[in-house]
Amino acid sequence: MAGGDRSAFREIFILFYPKVRTFVSRLIPDSDEAKDVAQSILIRIWLNRERFTEVKNFDAYIFTLSKHTVLNHLDKARRKQDRQEDGTDEIYDLALPSDKLEMLDMKRRIDNAVEEMPPQRKQVFTMSRILGMKNGEIADRLNLSKKTVENHINLALKEIRKKFPVLFLLIFIGAQEILIVFKI
Repeated sequence: MAGGDRSAFREIFILFYPKVRTFVSRLIPDSDEAKDVAQSILIRIWLNRERFTEVKNFDAYIFTLSKHTVLNHLDKARRKQDRQEDGTDEIYDLALPSDKLEMLDMKRRIDNAVEEMPPQRKQVFTMSRILGMKNGEIADRLNLSKKTVENHINLALKEIRKKFPVLFLLIFIGAQEILIVFKI
């Protein structure tokens, strides 16, 4: 398969699709959605087939890939639902194309700033602001004190504010939709 043999992929698909779909269906109750996610997992395998010469245990690999894909899918669905509930989807949909580009550019720049943070601060900030986890949950999961989690979040926000003083201007001129979209 790593060499592009479609018949090898067909065999892998026939062998693993039922297992992947069963696993995904346990986490995603909507049958059609579960089918789509299971198929996307196998499509990712085909698209990244060159890497499979390095895979030692394919069962473990496909399970891990499935788990991460499902978690990402559920997280995206939760974030979309959150945006619908707080109205940020409507704000984004009403924005002019130039405003959307600016918002996406600002998000990219903020993402880059987060990438440059020390690993633990980056992890805490991501869990808080992107995954929407509460400070206590983060503390439990990372085996940190709640105060340490709060300090990491405050330091991360301070770094972002320092790099992007324009965010403060946005607050004062009423462009809060950008801040809502990026949870800053």
